Amino acid sequence: MAAVVLICLGLGGWHLLLKHGQFVEAEPAVVGQPIKIHGRFFRIFGGDDSGRYYLAAAPVDDPTFSGRCIGIGWYGEAEHVGCWMYEFEGNLSPLDSGEFKMRLAPEGGSPILGSFVVRDGE
Repeated sequence: MAAVVLICLGLGGWHLLLKHGQFVEAEPAVVGQPIKIHGRFFRIFGGDDSGRYYLAAAPVDDPTFSGRCIGIGWYGEAEHVGCWMYEFEGNLSPLDSGEFKMRLAPEGGSPILGSFVVRDGE
């Protein structure tokens, strides 16, 4: 019985870690300025290239967005920070004002979604 309880607690903790420990987000963005993006993801059994990722962004109203880059995106190598955790940061090129969605796709892992708004400069 104790083994079942430990397994259930472990699986619940793993679910929380994946659900709330992985993210991709952008700092407040202004038209004409690079957009600073940062995120975190976990990879177990990843091998030597487990820190690789692809990040793509597209306008929210773009119905064809499937995680492929439409002129906005890059491949990268995240920094290993311990316990199968990888973090990265980088800059997207300046964009016109609007709402955008992002898709962080760690190599061999599930995609992590995010969004950001680019506002007109004041």
